[in-house]
Amino acid sequence: MWTRPREETNITFPTDAKLYGKVMERLRGIAKAADIKLKQSYRFVGKKLLRATHNGSHPKRAKAARKSTRKLPACAGRLLREVQRKLPEEATATCQPVL
Repeated sequence: MWTRPREETNITFPTDAKLYGKVMERLRGIAKAADIKLKQSYRFVGKKLLRATHNGSHPKRAKAARKSTRKLPACAGRLLREVQRKLPEEATATCQPVL
């Protein structure tokens, strides 16, 4: 008698880089919902930095991975401050738990 093989789960570990990517996505969504014109959305920059963080153990990609891991929080912080600065008062109350 044989046992059924376990189904593989499609779950990855939530690294800091992935979390910063999600933060930036969410902030862009808040800005879009509140009709805020962002100075820079970091959409393509964030995507590029996030991609560069993958496979950081490879010798030729380690330096780029470390560099992008340092830049991601800075971009997310800039985006957060800009959204907080430009968000109207009535929208600030509804978004307070997120920000």
